[in-house]
Amino acid sequence: MNNKHRTRQITALSLAALAGAAVMVVELGVARILTPVFGGSISVWAIVIATTMLALAAGYAFGGYRADRTGGIVVACRAAAIGAVLCALIPFVRVSVLEQTIALSTLGGAAIAAMLLIAPSLFFLSQVSPALIRGLADEGVTHVGVTAGGIYAVSTLGSLVGTLAAVWAFLYLPLVQGFVFTAVLVAIPILLLRVTPGITVLVSGGLLLGLAVYQDRSTDTLRGQNTLGQDFVLIDKRNSLYGEIRIVERDERYRFMIVNGFDQGGIDLQTGESAYDFDEGLIGLGRLYARQPASVLLIGLGPGVIAQKLQEAGLRVDSVEIDAEVGRLAREYFNYAGEVIVDDGRRFLQRADRSWDMIIVDAFAGGSPPWQLYTREAFSLYSEHLNPGGVVVLNLVGSHLDPAQRMALAAVTSTAREVFTTVDAYPDPWEPDEYPTRNIFIAAANQPRRIARQEGEPARADTLPEAIARSEPVRVPTGKILTDESAPLDLLVRHTTQILRNRVREYIPVKILLN
Repeated sequence: MNNKHRTRQITALSLAALAGAAVMVVELGVARILTPVFGGSISVWAIVIATTMLALAAGYAFGGYRADRTGGIVVACRAAAIGAVLCALIPFVRVSVLEQTIALSTLGGAAIAAMLLIAPSLFFLSQVSPALIRGLADEGVTHVGVTAGGIYAVSTLGSLVGTLAAVWAFLYLPLVQGFVFTAVLVAIPILLLRVTPGITVLVSGGLLLGLAVYQDRSTDTLRGQNTLGQDFVLIDKRNSLYGEIRIVERDERYRFMIVNGFDQGGIDLQTGESAYDFDEGLIGLGRLYARQPASVLLIGLGPGVIAQKLQEAGLRVDSVEIDAEVGRLAREYFNYAGEVIVDDGRRFLQRADRSWDMIIVDAFAGGSPPWQLYTREAFSLYSEHLNPGGVVVLNLVGSHLDPAQRMALAAVTSTAREVFTTVDAYPDPWEPDEYPTRNIFIAAANQPRRIARQEGEPARADTLPEAIARSEPVRVPTGKILTDESAPLDLLVRHTTQILRNRVREYIPVKILLN
């Protein structure tokens, strides 16, 4: 084999590796695009993976078919060039695609958006490997099995590198740069193979020009008005290992933290107090059950308003937050002054050697509660780390009246009763029954409620803790026991998540959520 032929083989292998890398960049990049709108639940990820597999299967079959009729290297280069262009276009068309799908159901909208954003580029990029196998065989390679194995091996290694690169790129680079730079890399071996000079020069030149002239506009002030006529402005947008975090302000008075498209809480800029009452509700409920609480473990920091309120009350607070970026933004924008333990709440407890008087679980991931914090094993772990007379307080968004949402509440309370003798649920008494969803405060303890029900109408109370103190827990039917082996919480809260998505879309301008 002469040097020219060897160089051509190496270049072909490089094309296979870069196409494999581009496949993973597209898959992970689109997943990041979908998360702020449709959440990051396992159902959305399943849609992304399924769409990827379908596009790859179609591309493999079509690429082999075309290579047998047109020539392997030519088909590989053309398919890679088209795939690279479609890859580069993804960030430019994403807003239009999301605007057309955001009003659909979570799964339906995610499926259509994923198909439109993922399938076109991957259909062409996946044609590269089978076409290269045929092309190298046509050029005199005698060991076809070795060639095929080599092509798929380097393509898979390229996918591995692409996966790691995508994680870094979409954390620190604007979307446009991440996709366009990937497309430019794919174009390089196409140029070196020189089998379709016209299209490759045009494509590569266009990609390089687009990368050169692109300017990051992420620092531009983005403003919008919601359906109520309230003015919103996007203050900051950060990416993390767990999704996307946006800081928005309303009417220059309130500031909110939006994580993966869902409101996590906020503050009144004039007073520094929480923009909502649910944080005081959680704390107030805990005091109804715990005996003179002095220490609190908070799982799920958000903007830090609950932790701040607990600290101001003189309690020792340990705040555990899985996303380090959330902690940084809580300090930067919400005046949070406490410490943050960056860890998964359950993992932290598994290694902790101390106990607390109160454990508050207020963690949400893309609109859904993390299932691993609501299983029988998780409640057992909470029990092990409670001081005598302590209480676990949970915030579950849903409804005790709507049958489609009540299953999640029934599952969580039934699971908690596997470990605790007292499990009481209090829907937010300030919300009317006809409201589709509300915060449901759950107390789990090994002793009954310490403070008896107070007199008076809950709706007439001056504070939410007082309203809860005037309330009786609601009756909840028996539900599925959630375990580490079977905890379909994502499915049980699917209807609630859809309601929350619709509410956020009405409350926060779509342009603030998408751009």
